[in-house]
Amino acid sequence: MDQGRSLKRVVGALLVLASCRSSRGERSAPPGPAWLRERGREEAVLGARSSTFHEFRYADRLEASGITFENRIVDDAGKAYKKVHYDHGTGLCAADVDGDGLPDLYFVTQLGPNELWKNLGGGRFANVTDEAGLTMPDAVAAGCRPQGMKPDEELAYDFCDELFRTHGVSEVTYRRAIAQLGERGVIDLLGLVGYFTTVSMVMNVAHTPPPEDQSVAALAPFPP
Repeated sequence: MDQGRSLKRVVGALLVLASCRSSRGERSAPPGPAWLRERGREEAVLGARSSTFHEFRYADRLEASGITFENRIVDDAGKAYKKVHYDHGTGLCAADVDGDGLPDLYFVTQLGPNELWKNLGGGRFANVTDEAGLTMPDAVAAGCRPQGMKPDEELAYDFCDELFRTHGVSEVTYRRAIAQLGERGVIDLLGLVGYFTTVSMVMNVAHTPPPEDQSVAALAPFPP
């Protein structure tokens, strides 16, 4: 299984976010079952009524970006592969590392060196891993806890990390959270995580229309 090529295609799609444009031109009829095409027509009607930015397009900008990073996995993971972000050490982080106002990209892989790519502007990136002192040849990466956090940030990270991994928290973690944040703070933290997780899932599944547009009718449910 070539996980490197797969990640390259994902990266190519992500890079287009800097150049996506709205287009209201007619789309060609998508392939698929009749009910899916009907859903597409319903969404087109809803989209035409919405003032929210939509109908952006994706384009493959990998070659133009200059990025050559490849994700690599250990042999046993390739035999029965199941991505687990918490311990496979793979992923992508976007942040302005050098403070120039442009989001740089940090790629992590399970096997071999992670790579830091500086944003040069215009959709172009340069590998600055060596000069940044981040080269780790033949290293096996595993999910790890960030360093340099403030006490409340450490608590929030540990609490949420354990919650997402185990669908709950231990008594030790809970009491630590109470001591650091207080009961009200723990409730606020849980509410924040739970609220946005639930809202995101519901909106993704239901294709929820913009709430500010009262003229938009609810979509019909998926057929059984």
